[in-house]
Amino acid sequence: MNRLLPRVVYLGPDGSFSSIAARRLFRDGAAYRPVSRIRIAFRKYYDGDADFVVAPIESSQGGTIHETISELCRGSIGSSESRIVCEVDLHVRLALLARGTAKSIRIVYSHPQGIYRAQEWLDRHARDVKVVEVSSTALAAKKAAQNVRSAALASRDTAAMFRLKVLNPSIGRPAPTTFVLVGRSPLRGGSDKSRKFRTSMVFTLKHRPQSLARALMIPGKRHLNLTRVLSIPIPEAPGEYMFLAEMQGRQGDPAVDASLRDLTRASTTLKVLGSYPFVQLA
Repeated sequence: MNRLLPRVVYLGPDGSFSSIAARRLFRDGAAYRPVSRIRIAFRKYYDGDADFVVAPIESSQGGTIHETISELCRGSIGSSESRIVCEVDLHVRLALLARGTAKSIRIVYSHPQGIYRAQEWLDRHARDVKVVEVSSTALAAKKAAQNVRSAALASRDTAAMFRLKVLNPSIGRPAPTTFVLVGRSPLRGGSDKSRKFRTSMVFTLKHRPQSLARALMIPGKRHLNLTRVLSIPIPEAPGEYMFLAEMQGRQGDPAVDASLRDLTRASTTLKVLGSYPFVQLA
């Protein structure tokens, strides 16, 4: 492994949506390491075995990824040496991948959400084909590579990994998945002037009527939109919550800095998780 390259850890296996997001961000400029759990990815990062973590935070199909939220809220993210440095909105279209031809296919593998997204296409074009659920679209591609009569509904990015042909490049609805990139240094490349920025924070409030409503109104008073608001139970304080909020803009902008000052005064605790570019990848 080239130690000069940044080490990027992500939820695997290779071919997973997390790996696609990581590779589209870093291309050939990183050393990649897949792991089996989001928690393990962050542990590798905290232990110094990785320079960046790519972790899913929200899926249009499955909603909030609570394991990532837990790591962001309860870990050391937001310290001077560890922050969210980028947010990625990845729009993945499913493709039909196979070794053989469309006419030879007798079984199609995919993740349950992939099958759900492609159900209309399957009903129309593959009524006599057996459809089998597997744990990931990457595993679906791996299984398709093992039998000439099998196919996978997966990202076309996985075709080259498993030497599969792309029989249909676009099936079903695209499903946006949002990822955060956590690191000790900013993501290089691109002009700050051409980027959209967002700022995330996690805070707690006194358990009083309207305390949350008043806090959430603060960015809007300066014409800043909130792009994410989540409540997270505090295990050691049953019935109480911490809140993760994301707003448009970056630290250094007067409206953002003033909003953070007012939120700090309104909160019992507040930690900025990062102020970072928001990137959309097709």
